[in-house]
Amino acid sequence: MVGYSRIMEESETQALELLEEFRQIAGKTIQKHSGGIIKTMGDGLFVAFGSAVDAVRAAVTIQKELAARNRRKGGHQPLLVRIGIHLGDLLQEGEDLFGSGVNVASRIQLLASPGGIYVSGEIYQQVRNHKDLSFRDLGERQLRNIKEPVRIYDLVPSEGEVESRSPEAPTSLRAAVAVLPFQNMSSDPENEYFSDGMTEEILTRLCKIRELKVASRSTVFRYKGKGIDPRDVGRELGVGSVLEGSVRKLGNRLRITAQLINAVDGFHLWSEAYDRNLDDLFTIQDEVSESIAQALRVNLTEAEKAQLSAVPTRSIEAYDYYSRGRHLFYQYTREGHRGAIEMYLKALELDPNYALAYAGLAVCYAFLIVRGWDENPIWLDKAEEAALKALGIDQRLPEAHFALGYVYEMKDDWDKEEGAMRRVLLLNPNHAHGHDSLGDVYYHRDQLEEAIGEYETALRLDPFHPRAPIQLAATYEKAGQYRAAIAQLQRTSELLPDFDWTWIYLGDLHHSRGNYEQALQAYQRALAIDPDNIDSKVGLGLTCAAMRRFEEAEQIANKLLESSSKPREENVFSCNARLCPWRSREGYHVAGKGHICCTQKIPPRLHGGSCRDLYPHGRPGQCHWVVSEGYRVRKALLPLHDPISLSSRLAARGEERFPCRQRSIPALSAFLEGCRPGYSDPGRRQGAARCP
Repeated sequence: MVGYSRIMEESETQALELLEEFRQIAGKTIQKHSGGIIKTMGDGLFVAFGSAVDAVRAAVTIQKELAARNRRKGGHQPLLVRIGIHLGDLLQEGEDLFGSGVNVASRIQLLASPGGIYVSGEIYQQVRNHKDLSFRDLGERQLRNIKEPVRIYDLVPSEGEVESRSPEAPTSLRAAVAVLPFQNMSSDPENEYFSDGMTEEILTRLCKIRELKVASRSTVFRYKGKGIDPRDVGRELGVGSVLEGSVRKLGNRLRITAQLINAVDGFHLWSEAYDRNLDDLFTIQDEVSESIAQALRVNLTEAEKAQLSAVPTRSIEAYDYYSRGRHLFYQYTREGHRGAIEMYLKALELDPNYALAYAGLAVCYAFLIVRGWDENPIWLDKAEEAALKALGIDQRLPEAHFALGYVYEMKDDWDKEEGAMRRVLLLNPNHAHGHDSLGDVYYHRDQLEEAIGEYETALRLDPFHPRAPIQLAATYEKAGQYRAAIAQLQRTSELLPDFDWTWIYLGDLHHSRGNYEQALQAYQRALAIDPDNIDSKVGLGLTCAAMRRFEEAEQIANKLLESSSKPREENVFSCNARLCPWRSREGYHVAGKGHICCTQKIPPRLHGGSCRDLYPHGRPGQCHWVVSEGYRVRKALLPLHDPISLSSRLAARGEERFPCRQRSIPALSAFLEGCRPGYSDPGRRQGAARCP
């Protein structure tokens, strides 16, 4: 069972009731398929079957029955399980079980997404010829305490496709479309949220059509209010058609116009005007999406038709609150974020079965920690709870799987994140952030070619993606391809010149290669964009120190110390650092080959508005991130050239909390302390001293 431990902490009675309900549902199905429960372990079951086919059929039935149960219960208390199946020996002595069948099956189920079924290669070979069963090959995985790698397959839901095709450039240019932000024609400018919501709903529906390449939200919203010619949009984004329209909302009446334009010659492919009641909004969205598919001669599967016509909520008022919340969320401000949470909660009051509102709420809760607005770990638990409720209501909702995968990423649970993101891409192959997140999983496993492929796919779907190009550069850096990494960041800085984290990371890379002048220029560009960015100031100070411009470096350090909320003494001495000074040719006593803390706060990750760190774990000697109780701290190893050589390392235990904003200041301060002329400390030279 997914989330059983959390439920047990909240209410033992409720947890035991859910467990009993699960055992009853599973027990009946297992018996019908000639299986037997041979052991119960907490919230799990070990079951034996006479054949692989029976095992798979039983697993599919259990998941279908649980999904039906969750739909009936709505968002009250979802009952979600993961299932793993393997074919192997099984030995039982008393109440203990032994054998490869037990070990491999238990490891496989941990990787599956909630509501999912993973099988081993042995099972797949037995059932692959059954036409009503579809699988995706996830490749070989090294499982804990299992000597040989195990090939794993994901059993795809029957209403899905056999294989999730990567959204390469379509064979027909016309099959690539951009949906420009609909114009708000209402007299009330506050209705802007409604017209934006219309744009996003159509975008979301079209993204689920596999034969379409759809420009992402962050890409098309760059054109909002600019009145650009659709032909120019087509040339810039590489799409063959452009949808534009307008929304006029007056009381309970709507007037929506939409026109699909050939981006090559500017002629209309289709156009329509809708004068309807507000209650017909979802019908209009469905009609527009299907009309676009027909105009572009796209063949829709039955599953895609069902997704296009799906109604997210029966309450228009709940939808209105949800649209307001989403609009506030994309403001990327603390106030807007709090407002978004309030709107989502109001939507759920009106419709407790509104899965999209739960998914949005989950990302909002996680976002509180990531942006440092409220670092109480309880928000991560609430984010997971909301995401699971969204899945309990609708397991075919990509936003719900993404929200849960986002939570797993914050926990550094890469295996579970992979399962969630793969399900996102199965349901929405145009999900740029899903590819970007899957790239992170590969990155952390050192599968760098696969990571590069996912980041490049994300960039094809969203050329203005603010994170994927930086992640791509980080992957090049991890592979030791520094020139490629720097070239990638330079291209990104031309495309997104006002994104300060591109310049910060470019400065870090130049610094690590000893290119201090270029590093200085990059940090200065970042500060010109955001003068209050602590990371830019620390990087600038360390670079000045590396260039022997100690007065400038000390001025930066002193200003940081003055602006810090901690006492100066704590900032100077709170980091666990060993500075090993040595005398340079010029007679300065400088920090060389020692360890100091150098940490930076979390930059924003723009995942449809959500944030996370831009730099994942790098290779030894470069940029790393670690997590301790929801706090992400950057470990920087900056090999400065002679005569100043600095090797910085995080000197922290995983259980401790480290507010990054305060720890980056002591790093610079401690470094400068060791750089002052005449500095000498035999104890530290021998590595004996350690700051408290």
